Amino acid sequence: MQGWKAGMSNSQGGDVEDCVKMMITICRYTWRAHGCVKTRYLDDREYIAINNYVLFNCPEVAPYIEIFTDGLREQNPFINGAEIDKCLESNFATWFRHYAQDASLVPNEFVQDLASGPLRSIRSVPIYYVNGYKFHTRTYGATKSTFNSGVYIKGSNYSESSNDYFGMLDEILIIEYPRFPIKRTTLFKCEWFDPTLNTGTRVHQRYNIVEVHRRKRLSVYEPFVLAMQATQVYFCNYPSLRRDKVDWLVVSKIKARALVDLPQIP
Repeated sequence: MQGWKAGMSNSQGGDVEDCVKMMITICRYTWRAHGCVKTRYLDDREYIAINNYVLFNCPEVAPYIEIFTDGLREQNPFINGAEIDKCLESNFATWFRHYAQDASLVPNEFVQDLASGPLRSIRSVPIYYVNGYKFHTRTYGATKSTFNSGVYIKGSNYSESSNDYFGMLDEILIIEYPRFPIKRTTLFKCEWFDPTLNTGTRVHQRYNIVEVHRRKRLSVYEPFVLAMQATQVYFCNYPSLRRDKVDWLVVSKIKARALVDLPQIP
């Protein structure tokens, strides 16, 4: 299916320049997409997960998350953190969409557009340059001699509890938000290993080695992260023939390149 020309980057086009001027963080980073582009539509589950993740990880939205949680505490002074997280997941996006319709409450037009949610139509690419890394989707990289599909992010969002996440990159989604100028950002759809310490993930403090259990996965549906958050890692078999090591993979972090050489597209 026809899509963006290979090699498109966010340094092209006045719409992204306007995003930079408005200081919307999710649009304000250097990236480059490459390879054959496909277009598809988000299903309901994907749409909700993407909308929530972007809102909870966009600094410009943080003040409104605080307003929402303050309102919850006013209604129920005894509400705990887990209950607040549940309400955020299920109700914040809808509340924020209505709240942002009042320009006196949310004066930034770009944040208003963010509140309305992403467009259902997205573009999917197999290769993505960001943060000094070249990422491949797992399918694209299956026949390659190098491994570029390992993803790591530091576990931190609106919740008080967090874990580090290690996973495999399955899809690179470039999403847009409504109204001109067009606002774009990119999410990685990943299959995450179980981040539970000592069950799905182990850390050897003495040797500073991180391991993940190859057969265990994250139990909840949270596949998306912003590409701008991603660090690249490599998973290798444990250098031991011991039976208790067979199911564990050693995580090796990849050093980012200060500058990535890219082909020039005419």
